[in-house]
Amino acid sequence: MAQENISKSIDIVKDLKFVPLSTEPIRYFPKAHIDESSLIVSEAAIVGVFDFLGFKKFMSQPNLYEIYSELIGISNLVKRCGEDCERRFKINGKISEISAQTVQISDTIIVYSMLREPQNIKHFLYNAHCMMFYAILAGHPLRGALSTGKLLINKDPVLLLGGALEEAFEFEKRQIWSGACICPSLQQYLNEIELLDGLSPLILPYSIPFKNEESKYGEMLPRFALNWIDEFNWISPDHIIKKFQPFDSGSHEEKIFANTKKFLKFATDQIAKCEMDWGPINRKIVFEQAPDLGGNIIRIVDGKDD
Repeated sequence: MAQENISKSIDIVKDLKFVPLSTEPIRYFPKAHIDESSLIVSEAAIVGVFDFLGFKKFMSQPNLYEIYSELIGISNLVKRCGEDCERRFKINGKISEISAQTVQISDTIIVYSMLREPQNIKHFLYNAHCMMFYAILAGHPLRGALSTGKLLINKDPVLLLGGALEEAFEFEKRQIWSGACICPSLQQYLNEIELLDGLSPLILPYSIPFKNEESKYGEMLPRFALNWIDEFNWISPDHIIKKFQPFDSGSHEEKIFANTKKFLKFATDQIAKCEMDWGPINRKIVFEQAPDLGGNIIRIVDGKDD
């Protein structure tokens, strides 16, 4: 009976005729009317593009509801990171005027802020730092890139365009690790406003592992990385390493793991050497004898005095 129904359906499909609605040629495709009131445009936005590593393997699970639950959980985690970051800035120093916004499309998270005043940049970078740290702890390491430049946004339907987004996508996909590079546009801007050195250890000079493209980009290859090690919530590097999925020897995943492990050691050592100012003048946090911090901040002192 079932086979008979299938045969009838096939016969019906064969008999279908596609009749053109017009005999006139299609001369042009009409452009949509631009409602500028629905657009948000910035010549100086900050943009971050992040992808989940191992998403293809994750999607191979047969239970789509389980995948959905996991992704929504990560999405909520990203939002909470932004909220926690905002609370910290309220306590420790001036908060930026505009908090970072997020758009998630499948395994890609786009984070953006339409202003890049110094306090906005620090807030934005710290938000991205928290997002990467907690995503790894949740077992979903991220790879990302952060840029600055022109950005146009339409929220309904969601549409994002601009050079900043293009640059972030370009460099995000070319890295071989769980980390985030500072794109040339953002590095240049931070250097121009003399904030590049002042953001250490939130961003660090580092030889970022790319896919054999030194010759293509030359001097334009990113030379700074976002530090996702959380100095306020000390966790053993061994515990972080265990959050990466199992991989085969000699695989691409093994390269990602090895490069990430190398950066983890480097960033941990750099944090120990730094004195960080959180807020304009009110607090300095001094770290000693890393990596054995025991989960606590070692010293908090007022102003610039020891």
